[in-house]
Amino acid sequence: VELARVQEKVSEIGQRSLKMTADNNGLRATLAEREMELRSVVSEKESETRARQREAEEARVTQEELRAQQDQLQKTVVNLTTEKESLARERDAMGVQIGQLQTSVAMLEEKAKEWNVREASLVKL
Repeated sequence: VELARVQEKVSEIGQRSLKMTADNNGLRATLAEREMELRSVVSEKESETRARQREAEEARVTQEELRAQQDQLQKTVVNLTTEKESLARERDAMGVQIGQLQTSVAMLEEKAKEWNVREASLVKL
């Protein structure tokens, strides 16, 4: 009887051992699956991160290019403003010269009239 109970216990322990081994193998398979899934997710996230880093670098380069263009445009505006001011000074100076020339022409016309009057007087004499 004692031997039968011991054999029954050994059989129970064997059954539990087989079940635990099967459970352990199932857990290992599940763990391996989960590890592969996680590796896939990590790989995908790393790829997304690299893509975002590339986009950020492209945005940084674009921003630098835009800053350089803005600097160039500001220089152009300064140059054009300087040129505009210079042309305005030249225009003002030409306006003064035109005024002087008009005064001179008016004086010459007045002199011509005086000469014409004198000439007419001389012709009458």
